Amino acid sequence: MTTLTTPLTVRATTLANRVVLAPMGVGHSEKGVPDEHLRAFYRRRAQNGVGLLISGATFIDHSSASNHVLLPSIASTAAQVSWQRIVADVHAEGAPMLLQIEHAGVDRDPRSSLDLCGRVLSPSGIDHRGHSHGDEMSLADIHEVIDAFARSATVAQRLGFDGVEVHGAHGFLIDQFLWDATNHREDEYGEPSRFAVDVIQAIRAATNDDFIISFRWSQWKLHDYSARIANDITQLDKLLRPIAAAGVDLFHASTRRWWEPLFPSSPLTAAGWTKKMTGKPTIAAGSIATTGPSFDSVFEGQGAEATTPADAVARMQQNEFDLIAVGRPLLGDPEWASKMLSERFDDIGDFDARSLVDLH
Repeated sequence: MTTLTTPLTVRATTLANRVVLAPMGVGHSEKGVPDEHLRAFYRRRAQNGVGLLISGATFIDHSSASNHVLLPSIASTAAQVSWQRIVADVHAEGAPMLLQIEHAGVDRDPRSSLDLCGRVLSPSGIDHRGHSHGDEMSLADIHEVIDAFARSATVAQRLGFDGVEVHGAHGFLIDQFLWDATNHREDEYGEPSRFAVDVIQAIRAATNDDFIISFRWSQWKLHDYSARIANDITQLDKLLRPIAAAGVDLFHASTRRWWEPLFPSSPLTAAGWTKKMTGKPTIAAGSIATTGPSFDSVFEGQGAEATTPADAVARMQQNEFDLIAVGRPLLGDPEWASKMLSERFDDIGDFDARSLVDLH
């Protein structure tokens, strides 16, 4: 029977258990360079039993990718040196790590970004409300950004990461291609999954056989929690199967509440449908091991009560998905995984929103 302590092998990498550090944007990256506080944050989680660490969203090496100066990048030499130290620390503690790579697309204000002169690019030159903003990507722009994803993945490989997670969720560039509200194209990239497929294939071709590619997707967007890229099972299948076939090893289904059925016709969750459709190992995410408000409440200074992930583990034991991504509990307590894996449940404290600022 699968439990939290059951190992899982993805390509040549064996995860010691089924606990994943969820990717979280916590700042601490002045001009895109992760600082020593962020380095220590990852090291402590690796020391304390997390089976797989996924970095917060990290901007690819392209002038139009960034949307904030305090979020990490892979582009500069200084950022690469910092990431190399981080992944070396994590490996020294016996854990694997993926670098999550992203391009912000239309969700970009150059005034707060790493490159003040970088363009605002998106599939159709419109934002999530349908308002004109920035530039519709030409085919040359599309190929250039695909190359930047592949180049950034090869940098991650050189720095020692076990793989990358391609951020195709939450309303950023790849998700803007997947979503009909932001993709009105009439060429081949009007087919929702085409851009994601080309990104995955380019990364697969540029990296070695042991390099993991994870793909994160979501229905919801940062600007629209009710958004849907797929209204039914058929639409989702049409989106995910080509992405899986392009070379994805691992899927990450991002929801705000992991347990909610994805479609009214079935109790299956987003992670459950993802695994059923693709056959790939899948990570469930969204308020796991917490009670009360969803994750976004942390930005309003709200904490959350701790609980065990017993319900998620039960669904994992039923083979609905394979791993659980834990956010706020691991943000608040670096020893959460070791306490949970050794069943020291009474030692786990509630999550305090100040942990988002004061990393420990």
